[in-house]
Amino acid sequence: MTVCIPHDHDSLECIPHDHDSLECIPHDHDSLECIPHEYDSLESTPHDHDSLECTPHDHDSLECIPHDYDSLECTPHDYDSLECTPHDYDCLECTPHDYDSLECTPHDHDSLECIPHDYDSLECTPHDYDSLECIPHDQSYCMVFLQYQTIKRMP
Repeated sequence: MTVCIPHDHDSLECIPHDHDSLECIPHDHDSLECIPHEYDSLESTPHDHDSLECTPHDHDSLECIPHDYDSLECTPHDYDSLECTPHDYDCLECTPHDYDSLECTPHDHDSLECIPHDYDSLECTPHDYDSLECIPHDQSYCMVFLQYQTIKRMP
């Protein structure tokens, strides 16, 4: 089970429970450190053989596994139940493949609220137009942070 603990207003530590997920810790408003468990999950400057550091281009973009520097696709390793694809710097679209684990309701072009039906697959809680918090509770893991303000968790 993934445990996400916000340390302060601009820091969140998310620790996955298996080997195929990422540990993403935003340290401040414009930096994100991504530590993969596998060598080929991120592209950036490696510190050593099993850690990578990903730095966003600015406050609204994240460079991690980008396809064109302004989009990011996250696919869980087992069920393929979720695709997270930001269409621009401050919009994230979550689409489940099985249509029974996640309900996504966009408020407008740059805000998306994702509410799970049974609270055991994924929690997506946007705080404002530029942040989305996705916390899976099983092995289907995908988390993208586009944040530079306070993260607000769903009660």
